[in-house]
Amino acid sequence: MERRRKMRVSNSTGLLFAGAHGRLEDRANNFTAIRIGFAALVLAGHAIMLPMGLPINGAFPEFVDGVVQFALDGFFILSGYMIAASLMRSHDMIHYVLARIFRIFPGLIAAMLILWLVVGPLFTGQSLAQYWSDADSWLFPVRIIFQLDPQASLPGVFASHPLTDMNGPLWTIRYELLAYLAAGLLAVTGLFRSRWGILAVFAGAALLSDIETLLPYEGMGSGTLFAAARFGGAFMTGAVMYAWRDRIPLAPGWAALLILTAV
Repeated sequence: MERRRKMRVSNSTGLLFAGAHGRLEDRANNFTAIRIGFAALVLAGHAIMLPMGLPINGAFPEFVDGVVQFALDGFFILSGYMIAASLMRSHDMIHYVLARIFRIFPGLIAAMLILWLVVGPLFTGQSLAQYWSDADSWLFPVRIIFQLDPQASLPGVFASHPLTDMNGPLWTIRYELLAYLAAGLLAVTGLFRSRWGILAVFAGAALLSDIETLLPYEGMGSGTLFAAARFGGAFMTGAVMYAWRDRIPLAPGWAALLILTAV
């Protein structure tokens, strides 16, 4: 009886950590559902936080912000996974560049046009003549498309609101573009086309992220460096998960350990 009990415990533990639940290379990966879930968290989180403005104070706003940041990191992990898959399967860099352009810019341009031509004129506190004669109105497309100021405002729009950003979440796109660029350059050198090369880059990104967390740089561009280190680490986490997907079982035990490590 005692032996059977031990065997049941052993079998249960094995199921928690074994690969019986599938592996990352399986087609039924639910990535689309995960993306939708992350997007819903970002949307709901910003809807709650935007009326409060910055800085974020209080237990509940900080919790909501933490959930949003978790979702943003999740997007970069998924992106790293997909980019590694693309670069390890194909050596066509022209296709890679075009795919990345069409991944980002059609949606970005559409969002910019809606904000600039529809939302701005409808919600500005100025007259339309003032709105269209203001240089900031005409600089808005340039600032958004070229990511010079992804959180740019439009004249008189949301002027009484704590935050006047037209689309605050756009601030992460520049880091997505930087990740695409870095991955492409590393692929040219061969580092992003082998599992060991990706593992080496991941180790470097993780080290940079840890250093920036433990010994943060406080000078000019500190926010940019922190975000790049953070999102770079997340991106490379996804990349290394793809590169070593045949060794990573999809099992509840490993998922729980990963979550505990992240926390």
